[in-house]
Parts: sequence; structure tokens; C-alpha cells
Amino acid sequence: MGFFDISGDVVKQAEAAANFLLVIPPNAKHEKSGDASWTEHGTVVDASSETYENEYGGKKCEILALNLKVEMSKDTPTLNGGSSFRSQLRINRYALQNWKDRDKGSPEKGQYMMSNMSIHRMKAILKACNVQPDMEENGYSQTLLAECFPASDAFSGVPSPLVGTSFWFEVRKHDSTGKKDGRTFTNYEIAQIVDQ
Repeated sequence: MGFFDISGDVVKQAEAAANFLLVIPPNAKHEKSGDASWTEHGTVVDASSETYENEYGGKKCEILALNLKVEMSKDTPTLNGGSSFRSQLRINRYALQNWKDRDKGSPEKGQYMMSNMSIHRMKAILKACNVQPDMEENGYSQTLLAECFPASDAFSGVPSPLVGTSFWFEVRKHDSTGKKDGRTFTNYEIAQIVDQ
């Protein structure tokens, strides 16, 4: 079978689907920046990882991106039942090891803070999915992380142990602007786990 023609109508449909927005409920918390956050219940339907390079302060850095796709419960109190979104945690190992003392507001310090916040959120997500640390002092081995977030370009017959787990969480919606083309993107992330 293989390749087939994809009409312009189908391409437009796909672009519209890529710009799908969650419904912000009336009880959402709003910030001056335009960001909003609210509570949802959902189930992990996919977990993966990828690496890419970016340059910060003249230094090329490898970024580890941990991806989590979550589908909202059909009986959620919001209008997002059955909808899904992808949350990404980004960790810059070089920044964690070398940029702790950089000036506040610098891109390097931003990478350091982003990486720490991602690890904090990762720990909370893993705990909500009943995955315990496997190293001393509550650390996580690369073996465990690779099992929980398999490489997106690798074939594995074993699904992530995160898939199928459900929990309550706070969704954070924020907009970002692309550096190359100036387009605005709407992003969603799991801001924190909510105990119920």
C-alpha cells in the first residue's frame, strides 16, 4: 500500500486539528500574562523521549525532552472530556552541571531553572503513576527513565509503565512565540499533580 495522495482539503483539516485548543473552564485561574490553569483528571496514553540540540550563550547543548500524552476523562467536570494534549518536560544536563551561578534573567540561568522545574514535575508525575526512585537519595537511573519514557524513534514491544495510569493534575495553558517565524503557539503542560 504505502504512499497515497493527500489533498489540500485534508492538509487544511490536519492544520486545524494541530491547532486544537482545550476549553478553558469558567473556574480557571487567570494570570496577567494571559496564562490560565485549571484542574483535570486524565489517563496517560503515551510516554516517550527525544533529544535535540540548541545553542545557549555560544554553547551547543543536548536537551532531553520527556513527552507525556494525556487524555482527559470522559466524566471530567470541564468540557474537555475525551480531549488529549501533550506535555513536555525539557532537561538540559549541561545547564544543571554548569549554570547554577549564572545571572538571573540570562538564557543560561533560564535553562538551569527550566531543567530543575522539569525534574520536579517529572518526579511528581512518576509518583502519581506509582513509579518509585531506584537510586539512593531518591534518584532516578537512566535505565528507569528510558523504561518510563522510551525513545520516540525506537521500536519497543513493551509499553511505558506510565501508560494507563490516571491522576488529577493542574493544566497550565500558555502561549509562546516561535523564534524563527514569529508565530504564536498555544502550549499545555501538567503544571502540578493534585491530590484528591
